[in-house]
Amino acid sequence: MPMNYQCRCLLVLFICLTGCVITSAQAPGHQNLVFGPPREISEATLPCSPDEETWWKAVRKAGNSLRRGKGGKKEVAKFSELLNEGVAKSYKVPIADQRALRITSAEPQYTDEARSRNINGTVILRALVLPDGSVDQIRVLRGLGFGLDEKSIDAARGSIFLPGVKDGTFIKSFVQLEMNFNIYRIR
Repeated sequence: MPMNYQCRCLLVLFICLTGCVITSAQAPGHQNLVFGPPREISEATLPCSPDEETWWKAVRKAGNSLRRGKGGKKEVAKFSELLNEGVAKSYKVPIADQRALRITSAEPQYTDEARSRNINGTVILRALVLPDGSVDQIRVLRGLGFGLDEKSIDAARGSIFLPGVKDGTFIKSFVQLEMNFNIYRIR
């Protein structure tokens, strides 16, 4: 097996085991890759009222539709509204405690300066996932410079999450995001 294939397999295994969100930006004309596809939002596994069950089915439908890439701003707003509705009506989230689950992620874009300097590497961010699924308080833990840190922050702001769940309630929680930048050359 070529080394490139082995590295990709190890990377996918790492993502599955750690739950890290890793995206990859590439030079124009090359396909962008997203490693570690988001998981489906699970069905209700805990007892809930009929209203909570109906609400959770709507959350799952909206979130899984977004996850499959079948949605725009309207669908994102609907998903966020459903999460806020659950909070406003004091619904219990009918699933076991879990960390925040990525629903969608935006691709980071290369800057012209970074591309001209052939900058490759990873920007590591720490972000707060809010109970409405949005991302806030994004901080660069390890950057690359050349405008790539800012592009990574912009991409992180475009990510949507199912918030973490604790004791049947959506909670604020921190996640680590990794944005990979690679310029691939055809030899």
